[in-house]
Amino acid sequence: MTRDGYYDYKNGNYEKIIQELNLVNWSEFFLDDDVNGNWVIFKNKIESLVNLYVPWKNCKVVNKSNAKWMNGKIARLINIKGKKWKKFNKTGNFSSWHDFKVARNKLCSSIKKARKNYELKLSSNINNNSKEFYAYVNSKKSKNDTNITLKLENGEVISEPIDVANSLNNYFASVYTEEVDIINPEENNKSKIDLDSDLCNISINEELVLNEFNKMKVNKSGGPDGLTTNFLIKIKHSILKPLTFLFTESFTSGIVPENWKEALVTPLFKKGKKNAVSNYRPISLTSQIGKLLEKIIKNSLTFYLESNNLISKTQHGFRKGKSTKSNLLEFQNVLYKLVDSKKAVDVVYVDLQKAFDKVPHKKLLYKLKQTGIKGKLLNWIGNWLSDRTHKVKYQGMVSDAVKVKSGVPQGSVLGPILFLIYINDLEDNIKGQTFKFADNTKLVGSVDVENSLQSDINALSEWCKNWQMPINVEKCNVMHIGLNNPQHEYWLNGGKLSVCTEEKDLGVVFSNDLKFHTQCLIAAKKANKILGLIFRTIKNRSKKIMLNLYKALV
Repeated sequence: MTRDGYYDYKNGNYEKIIQELNLVNWSEFFLDDDVNGNWVIFKNKIESLVNLYVPWKNCKVVNKSNAKWMNGKIARLINIKGKKWKKFNKTGNFSSWHDFKVARNKLCSSIKKARKNYELKLSSNINNNSKEFYAYVNSKKSKNDTNITLKLENGEVISEPIDVANSLNNYFASVYTEEVDIINPEENNKSKIDLDSDLCNISINEELVLNEFNKMKVNKSGGPDGLTTNFLIKIKHSILKPLTFLFTESFTSGIVPENWKEALVTPLFKKGKKNAVSNYRPISLTSQIGKLLEKIIKNSLTFYLESNNLISKTQHGFRKGKSTKSNLLEFQNVLYKLVDSKKAVDVVYVDLQKAFDKVPHKKLLYKLKQTGIKGKLLNWIGNWLSDRTHKVKYQGMVSDAVKVKSGVPQGSVLGPILFLIYINDLEDNIKGQTFKFADNTKLVGSVDVENSLQSDINALSEWCKNWQMPINVEKCNVMHIGLNNPQHEYWLNGGKLSVCTEEKDLGVVFSNDLKFHTQCLIAAKKANKILGLIFRTIKNRSKKIMLNLYKALV
């Protein structure tokens, strides 16, 4: 895809593509023991068929907007109205003015009807596809609302797309960890897990690959190779055999094609000032075909970990049957039990700094090995992590590539489960209660004379130091709860923890009086904002349309 146009996969001649793919004898095309070369051969063949049978569309600037409800009839009426107006300006007679008014009224009527039909369709499908609604909202924003303007540390202000892309890319690369060797590895892994069997090998076959194809979500963007899920799903049966061969060859040799290790990064604004590079986080878009193999490996890895109870019960992130809700419910249960037994309680909220980007690769592989993941699987994951690169894409412009030195890619399939393994033993030396949702961590302890919660904080700090997982002390807080709480002071990495009376935890605001007044106010405010969004976006406010949108969004 380029800035000037795109492949219209929706209108591709798939009958011809499938027909030609079925005639290919892949065993003649593929080379022996060359995973990267075979992937290039496969990709080039697919790209040649795309060039032949998928139409190319140039990006056109449409008058008034790239209105989502725009159609050919309205475009023609706009053209007719323009001609009538020109004729009236030229002649100035009543007949020309009358013709212009008729054309104008016909256009207005058609626009009203088209917009109403589109908005009715939008509201009817809101539960299944809310993205379409928000795309409609964004289409109404002015260009300046979606532009990024950055202010650098030297005071320079940049707004050119290529400069913004390069600045964000350089910042994302600056947070990576320079890895150091493990200090006393045996001491840092006191309890090597004893298991009846290790996970070394995964059997890959056509049935397994087809199963993952069937789970693919349509309309997912293509990665650096440009192949979208919609396109791949339509030709899946014709590429099943060569892909199974490629996947098996990649896993057996422990070599991941270079193209699968490239990422197009989308900068996602978090909060704070929009002109600060530090307030954006990277979401990686990688090859959809590469993700298929990641899913197969992730499924085997997850089954192995869960069936052997290798993931700590305190972890609620990226796990089946666990969620933010289960985390908050268990946390509240412990909290209320302690308070009901007349105990004072302190909760420490810990912020791990850029956690997903900071994971050191060698230490991660060491932990995988300690968990029983060995052989071909360990080699493949090691190669998948190494020599990765990413580029930032913004407004059609692509930055220079930079090398990934650490971390697990955000937006990948394997990244989350690997991160869980890395921080799995975080609470091994902590005596109190720990609750985790991915990197979101909180420590809970009843207040005692010995101040054991400070010992837990020290143990967590020591773990983070040993495993190169820095803590953002400024964003860490302690909340004192319960009657007669002595309100101890707590220290982390030489800094005193700030005391908070309210804390937003996984989307819910907790207060030290255990009441939810603030959360209710925020929920009501958010509902009103969404109502305002609906009223600003939707022109046809029929009962059916508004009720559908209200039920789904408010």
